[in-house]
Amino acid sequence: MNRIFTENSSGKECGIFRILVLTPSWLGDAVMSLSFFQNLREVFPDAFIGAACSEYVSEIYENRTEINQIVRYSKGGLKNKISLIRRLRARGRW
Repeated sequence: MNRIFTENSSGKECGIFRILVLTPSWLGDAVMSLSFFQNLREVFPDAFIGAACSEYVSEIYENRTEINQIVRYSKGGLKNKISLIRRLRARGRW
């Protein structure tokens, strides 16, 4: 995969390979977030993009070409999302 370079806040180039987006848990907000994924794919065409979403809204993100992987979690607020991030990092996926 090609490495993607962008400037960070200090003006230095940094490579971006994987992007995980924590999506909204409300149905209407999740639908409106789809354009964000389209824009993200345009800016980072070669990145591996994942969507971490509640099981309730996960079907909205299925079959979207902009999203490479869907990570589902049980709805439970911020504490549950932080737990998810820790588990994914421990596995070395994100």
